[in-house]
Amino acid sequence: MPVTETAGVLRTPSASVLWEKRLQMEQDWRLHEGTEDDFRSWRKKAAIKCAILLVRCAGLYGRGRRNTRDFVFERHTFTFPVLPPALDGFQILHLSDFHYSRFDTAFADAVVELVRGVQADICLITGDYRYGYFGAVEYIEPLVQRVLQTIHVKHGAYGVFGNHDISGMIPGLERAGLTVLINGGRLIDVGGASLWVGGVDDAHWFRCASVPDALAGAPKDAFKILLAHTPENVAEAAALGFDFCLCGHTHGGQILFPVVGALMMNARCAREHTVGKWCCGDMQGYTTRGLGTTDIPLRFNCRPEATLIALKRGAEA
Repeated sequence: MPVTETAGVLRTPSASVLWEKRLQMEQDWRLHEGTEDDFRSWRKKAAIKCAILLVRCAGLYGRGRRNTRDFVFERHTFTFPVLPPALDGFQILHLSDFHYSRFDTAFADAVVELVRGVQADICLITGDYRYGYFGAVEYIEPLVQRVLQTIHVKHGAYGVFGNHDISGMIPGLERAGLTVLINGGRLIDVGGASLWVGGVDDAHWFRCASVPDALAGAPKDAFKILLAHTPENVAEAAALGFDFCLCGHTHGGQILFPVVGALMMNARCAREHTVGKWCCGDMQGYTTRGLGTTDIPLRFNCRPEATLIALKRGAEA
């Protein structure tokens, strides 16, 4: 399969076909128009309005809103027998699902304070930068830039698109300091060790993800990390040889009920892959609860998070 390089990101012909498909879908759905309060169907909008009304009637709306600011900074360690010695102790700052709103500057300020001064080797972001599905995207650039200027990373910041993100965001995100990977990858030298960071497009709404394209061009001896907005491609990623996978999208369920937990995780995959640490074959992964909320702007029993991940070399995973 021929691979070309554009702005340091490796791309294949099939990835280009999928990109054209996404652009057509954005045009057909008019995702550049409207406002962040618009939905693709009036039925969904009505259902969400009814759900919010019920929460208000129960007197829980204020608590649910406060919970969206109840951030936690998670720390996790993953051990790999195949990890190159130079990557032993490698630190990853994993962020996801900002869901920035044009009308909630206090949330953006809180995110900056959460990650202020964090030191890591790399920052990896798994999509959904804006709150709504429609409307302007220009406001996203300065908000992401504030986050990236607040942290300290040695090998840069890389991210993928989620189901809320559209092509018009790319110039602003790259000006903010983020390398956007859409069915492509980047090879990073870390003390002589090869680290491959691949990223797929959204698999949930756009269904334009291609795991093979995210791996195309990766050296066989590289430690391979896949960024995927949703965990819906993890089985394929494991089968193709990725070592580690980072995901978001589910918000951890966002609203968890006592005993039963989340009623739905909004992902077409095994529930065990939809939140926290997991394994799929020889591949390990982590699905974050994310930072923001969407549709129903509330959280219950599901704290928003930023995550610092340490990679360790060991005899057993």
